[in-house]
Amino acid sequence: MPPRITRVDHPRKNGVWPNGEPKSVRDAYDRMVADQNKSGGKNSGDNKR
Repeated sequence: MPPRITRVDHPRKNGVWPNGEPKSVRDAYDRMVADQNKSGGKNSGDNKR
């Protein structure tokens, strides 16, 4: 008799930390938002393509 194959599907959690994001990530995001607000937001024209 062939061995039994058990398949376990784990749901994907893209970009999600199991215990919430680390404080360093939150601090970096807050800094990024503050810098964008100081420079007039992300649509200020600095990133024209």
